[in-house]
Amino acid sequence: MLLPSVIIVFIFAYIPLYGLTIAFKNFNPAKGILGDNPWCGLDNFEYIFSIPNIGRVFYNTVIIAGGKIVVGTVVAIVVALLLNECTVKWLKHGVQFVKKTYPQTLLWNKHLTGPTKTQVERWSSMQELIDTYFLNMITGKIDIDTSFDQMVAEWNKLGGEQVTRDVNEIYNQFK
Repeated sequence: MLLPSVIIVFIFAYIPLYGLTIAFKNFNPAKGILGDNPWCGLDNFEYIFSIPNIGRVFYNTVIIAGGKIVVGTVVAIVVALLLNECTVKWLKHGVQFVKKTYPQTLLWNKHLTGPTKTQVERWSSMQELIDTYFLNMITGKIDIDTSFDQMVAEWNKLGGEQVTRDVNEIYNQFK
């Protein structure tokens, strides 16, 4: 009777611990966690602690992470309590529906105008370019320093400049 619990704990608590070895390796995502990544010991930690502003980086990380946890929890509890006390059924269900579906239906810009014509026509090829470049950068197939500017130039040629102009025009209309 205890065996299923032990298996679940092993799978979800102990097996993921192997991923901690990434911190002590010269990790290459193309090779994966189980790949032949050379061991570098504490070199990664020496590098991080040698960064001039590391104190500020850690401080910001802790403050932002802690703030997100506290604010997220408080807001969630307040909204849940308010919805629980709401007696108007259609309002309660409407808020729950929007809360559930909103993340999947985010609009393209803050003025709620939807995607521009260029975005509709060319966005898939533009996104494919970005995905390909970032995958190649992450896996080390291309140099980040030289390739990023090249990617931006290609993205602009595919329609990025037009998308930027369109969105700026919309933004200027609502100023």
